[in-house]
Amino acid sequence: MKIKFNQMLKGALAIVAVFTFMSAGAQQIRPAANITGPLRVKSGSGNVTITSQMVADANATTTYTLSDNSSGATIVSKGNLVYNSSTGISTQTVVVNPGTSKGSFNIQLVVTSGGLSAESSKSVTIVK
Repeated sequence: MKIKFNQMLKGALAIVAVFTFMSAGAQQIRPAANITGPLRVKSGSGNVTITSQMVADANATTTYTLSDNSSGATIVSKGNLVYNSSTGISTQTVVVNPGTSKGSFNIQLVVTSGGLSAESSKSVTIVK
């Protein structure tokens, strides 16, 4: 079956198609995260700063946890989430006390933005 459209109907379909494409382009982007910081820290050398970069909006929420923590590390503080609207990237720092024992810890980040979430983790080894 072949359907012929007149010029006016073709124009209306083009408008609908552009509107649909523009609407699809405005959909929520899935967040992404990356954690950077030292791989090894000397025991007793003081707190360690961990930096996270995320593709997430200004209203994103972050949760940090420590696991496989044989060194006794603790999260000291979490900085404000700084959103760069020109790049769409948010940055946040976390200060960790690595503990006093030889061992390691794994810091994990979950970032939630627009109902979607992403995870990242980093292992740090504590040496004497």
